[in-house]
Amino acid sequence: MALLVMGMLAMGCNGGGEASTESEDVPTTTEETFTEAAKMSSNPTEIAGVVVDSEGNPVEEARVYFVEGPVPLPDIAALTDSSGRFALSAPVSGTYQLGVASEGSAGSVQKTTKVEVGGERSIDLEIRLHT
Repeated sequence: MALLVMGMLAMGCNGGGEASTESEDVPTTTEETFTEAAKMSSNPTEIAGVVVDSEGNPVEEARVYFVEGPVPLPDIAALTDSSGRFALSAPVSGTYQLGVASEGSAGSVQKTTKVEVGGERSIDLEIRLHT
């Protein structure tokens, strides 16, 4: 399980006797981390789709995962089903980079693609692997 590290503001003095704020990464407790994660994911966008090979056939058991996003994300992957379908939840709006990895008779295939998440409830896409 991955823990989120939240930025906190630290109050200090800037040398002139005036209060100043500076950003500082301070790990929070597990309870606070889960509370913050729950706030972010209270209305997540579903990124769903299908992974197909170069001929348009569904790819079963491909791993689809977040490479990066606008917030720290857990290190998890969705496996495609027999129809090549997958779904992941994007907790906040922003740009996400998805990775796809598949092992098959043609060997190992990997691809990354970017997805822009706004206010929509779901995004449906097709990821085509070239073997």
